[in-house]
Amino acid sequence: MNMPSSEYNEVYRRVRDWSGTKEGLQRLYDEIYYNYDDGREILRRIDSYQSKWVMNLH
Repeated sequence: MNMPSSEYNEVYRRVRDWSGTKEGLQRLYDEIYYNYDDGREILRRIDSYQSKWVMNLH
């Protein structure tokens, strides 16, 4: 299953405004990667909205 546009917009805002820890953000990335067929592509797009850490995009 691909990520719906509405959910992508929510995740985009969460990543852009992230105020938690790097580990918390990595857990979110892991969820996206494992739950969506297009997870890898989504991670590459949303990671460009945060520059605080270098994340594992799988």
